[in-house]
Amino acid sequence: MAVNVKQLWEQVPDAKMTLVAGEDGLSRTVRWVHMVESAQISSFLEGEEIVFTTGVGLRVASDLTVLVRNVVMRGVSAIVLNLGPYIQTIEDEIVQICNERQVPLFSVPWEIHMAEIIRQFCLQITLDDKRRLELSSAMQNAILFPAQKELYVPHLENYGLHVGVPYTVVLFGEKQPCGEVERRVLLHQMESVVAQKGWSCLLTCIETYILLLFEGKDYTPTVLRGCCDYLQQTCTQLQKGAYCIGIGEPSRNIYCIAKSFQQAKCVLDLGQTDKLFYSELGLYRLLACIEDRETVRGYVNDQLGPLLQYDQMHAGNLLEVLCVYLRHNGSVKETAEELYVHRNTINYKIRRIAELLGRSLTDYETCSELLAALKLHRLLELDVGHLR
Repeated sequence: MAVNVKQLWEQVPDAKMTLVAGEDGLSRTVRWVHMVESAQISSFLEGEEIVFTTGVGLRVASDLTVLVRNVVMRGVSAIVLNLGPYIQTIEDEIVQICNERQVPLFSVPWEIHMAEIIRQFCLQITLDDKRRLELSSAMQNAILFPAQKELYVPHLENYGLHVGVPYTVVLFGEKQPCGEVERRVLLHQMESVVAQKGWSCLLTCIETYILLLFEGKDYTPTVLRGCCDYLQQTCTQLQKGAYCIGIGEPSRNIYCIAKSFQQAKCVLDLGQTDKLFYSELGLYRLLACIEDRETVRGYVNDQLGPLLQYDQMHAGNLLEVLCVYLRHNGSVKETAEELYVHRNTINYKIRRIAELLGRSLTDYETCSELLAALKLHRLLELDVGHLR
């Protein structure tokens, strides 16, 4: 978890930093610190910085209000004003701005060396970056090399994670390919939200996914759904609708999070936008666990071979018609409506399917076998689960 304003403030108890406004924003995450002595320089800020100013670049008292308003608009995490010859008082309007925007505002007396505070803050931020990198690497090792416990258990325990409690993996996957920079921006947004909400959750990027690892039994499906909804409401990158979500089942302990990861990935691979949880996948949960790819191919070919060959030779869609027909429990009307064709067309194609397969589509056993074969065929096409 990224370091926040309150944690940095507590690292300098002798600096006489007095909180003047914005107490509700003390949980804001901090990426770096900057000296900003004029409103023009504030345009270089990228967000989530702590801004220090002595006021040396201010011409009139009202310039400080303009500077504060500008840096607040740039998304800074906190502001530190050095009271002295250039800033003698803090206007009520500045206090009001920081309270309204929940940006902590601190004052520091002139005799305190600002450079020492900045040095301490930079050190803590650097150490926190190191910690986050180590945690991220350990999480990835736990997923990619679960049997090699020495690669991740010591690091995770060192940072306070409990090995024996359940963990649930939540994956945010890209609907369209996004760049590394955009992915990192979203990760930072999510880290800020997680820190502010106090969730017991670690975040990292793995492959093209953003991974959230929730710790403990308190994160039930209802709670996790609420967390995902809140992230989508507050993270601007998610509001664009460029990401979908997959949630695995809780693992027994830290050694099993690879399984939860694969389950969450399976949800995303199947692309069923109405499904968030692996537990909602129904028969796919069982079929995705089959490891013998050749056996699966053989079963699919035995059940659907004639249709696959027909569609390939005639650029047809009999397989699609069969899939929709079975999904609607044999309703010709609903099948026709979904495929936007006349009912007579569906009736013809259903008869043709039955002829090619030499089977009756009114037989329950036949329909069950065909439905399983269709799902296995989709898993093979998508390269999902153990069939990849």
